[in-house]
Order: sequence, then structure tokens, then C-alpha cells
Amino acid sequence: MAKIYIIQHLFISTFLLISISCFSQTCNIEGQTFDMNSNETLTGVTIQLLGTKYTTISDIDGHFKFEKLNPGKYKLQVSFISYESVSLFPVELTNSNSENVNISMKPVELSLSKEMETKILKDLISQNNTQNSI
Repeated sequence: MAKIYIIQHLFISTFLLISISCFSQTCNIEGQTFDMNSNETLTGVTIQLLGTKYTTISDIDGHFKFEKLNPGKYKLQVSFISYESVSLFPVELTNSNSENVNISMKPVELSLSKEMETKILKDLISQNNTQNSI
């Protein structure tokens, strides 16, 4: 009888330890953001895990990190002023792993329309004429 009690106790203890370790498995997504042309790191890039409440911003060296994520598939949405937005998917996390994701972002080519160029030139000429007449 005592042997059965000990075996049952060991079985239940083992089951509980395995269950706790399964539920405590967490994963990370980390990486760095770069300018595609210059390969310089980008500071202040917003990285979102779509479909979750998680958002982070890259630090001064372009690094970012999402910690304590559950295993699963995640889609990253990356945005930064004057750069094209990037969608990365899926980043798949399995039991207690960490994924490293390096993100290269392409600068947006800014150009003025002919109307804007004409208006700016007229304003500059007008300012120049006003200053010369004083």
C-alpha cells in the first residue's frame, strides 16, 4: 500500500512539474533595424506584432526586443518616418526559442510636384525682391 502511495505521489509530482514547465515556456523576438542604402542603424523605428497589443521602438543602436511571448506565429509591421513600411511574416516561435530578425528599411524618395516647385521659386523670388527694395 505504501509503495502504491509513493508511486502515485511521484507520478503526480512529475506530471505537475512537466505541466508547469510547459506553461512557463516563453519566447523572444529580437533584432536590429538598418538603412538599406547606407547600412547604418536606425533609431526610433516602431515595430508592432500585428494581432497583439505589443509594440516597441528600436534603441539608439537600432536594437529591439519582444520578451516573454507564447510560442506561435507572429507578423511584424515596421515603420519609420521617411522610410517605406515593412511587413515581415510569419516569424514562428517554438518552445522557448528566440528569433533574431534584422530589418533593412528603404528610404522614401521625396519629390515635389511641378506646382510646388513653381510656388517655392516664386516665394523665394518675392522674398528676395522685398529684401532688395529695403
